[in-house]
Amino acid sequence: MSTTTCSKCGGIVRLDRGACPSCGAARIATMTVDLAPSSSVPPRREDMTIQIRSRLMWGDDPSEIRNEFVKLGARAAEVDGLLRTAIQQRKDFYRKLGLKNVIGGGALLVLGALFMVCCHVFFSGAGGRLPIWFLLASITFPVGGSLLLFKGARRMMKPGEGETTAHGEFDED
Repeated sequence: MSTTTCSKCGGIVRLDRGACPSCGAARIATMTVDLAPSSSVPPRREDMTIQIRSRLMWGDDPSEIRNEFVKLGARAAEVDGLLRTAIQQRKDFYRKLGLKNVIGGGALLVLGALFMVCCHVFFSGAGGRLPIWFLLASITFPVGGSLLLFKGARRMMKPGEGETTAHGEFDED
């Protein structure tokens, strides 16, 4: 099938048609292109970088991503380099997230310990009335802190493993 490009909107117009299907303008451009399945234009590097990074962050398989871009006409060496960079960025992202989890979990553990000390002081004879939320906080803070601490440690030791979707904000470098 032979086509030409619309000079008004840049859309593709088949030669057997009289007007551009996008904007309705008459066929003006003279350059024709034969659209065979093998004659696809390779994707731009910037577009590949964005797509590779986002698909990796959402947990797509790197070999699947590589095969798709090579089929689209991109050079295999370039795709491999972009994949290595994106995988390293994903690991760095999860390491940072793991560090934040460890710090948050440690803070919750310390806060829970303080609540427990206050409960101990209260029950050892200080008297008065202890609010129920205080007692619940002295139990839930250490439990939540422990879970967050372990999750953060796992993310730091094995960044990105077991993660199926992106979390939070992916920092641009």
